[in-house]
Amino acid sequence: MSKAQFVAKVAGDAKAELNVEPAAVDPLNAETIYASFNVSFAGQTAPVTTHGLYVSHNGGDTWSLFSKRLMSGSLLAISPSNHNILLGVSMDGLVRSVDGGKTWDPILQQNALMAPAFLPNTSLINKAAKESGTSPSDVLACFIEKSKAAIWDIRFHNQDPSFILLLMNKGLLQSTDQGNSWHLLDLGSKMIGFVNSATYDRRDPRTIYVGTVRVMKSTDGGCSFKQIYPRH
Repeated sequence: MSKAQFVAKVAGDAKAELNVEPAAVDPLNAETIYASFNVSFAGQTAPVTTHGLYVSHNGGDTWSLFSKRLMSGSLLAISPSNHNILLGVSMDGLVRSVDGGKTWDPILQQNALMAPAFLPNTSLINKAAKESGTSPSDVLACFIEKSKAAIWDIRFHNQDPSFILLLMNKGLLQSTDQGNSWHLLDLGSKMIGFVNSATYDRRDPRTIYVGTVRVMKSTDGGCSFKQIYPRH
């Protein structure tokens, strides 16, 4: 399929401009790339987001639809030790595939994972409304919008797909059973957006590095963390 044919198929207009939003590169095959597309039409200022996620098996020369279920512009995580195991984001929340993306199932604890990061009590709402000169209902709506659960990154351990780190605006969560259950790791703060990055040691899933305003390290699977930078 030529580029013009692909653009016409995706956008409905062969003259439209496609902008690629990369989602992932297969860790076992760099020629396999996953992405979504924004479509720009002549005379329109705002691009239109296409539905679903696309895949290229030849470094981006040609593309085909990978999954309609996954949200355009969302994350896709691929296990480095088994590329048939994937985690993605759908309208229903976090979903998992164990057959290379042919089928997807919601992971367990979905309601807890996608619950708002923070909802204030009545006294805090009333105080904020008084200080801002707005109504309590407007303040609550603002809190709800800002605290919507957001998934920022998903990291599999390099050698064991049972271990997964889920970086969200509400904090860092870990699964040790391939996503069947999740635990919020205690990093000493409940502030929204406190965690910036996280990864496992390549060989030992019990060793976790976390970036906040400082660098933290755990050697016991996330039970406890110590600051390693800046040094005390």
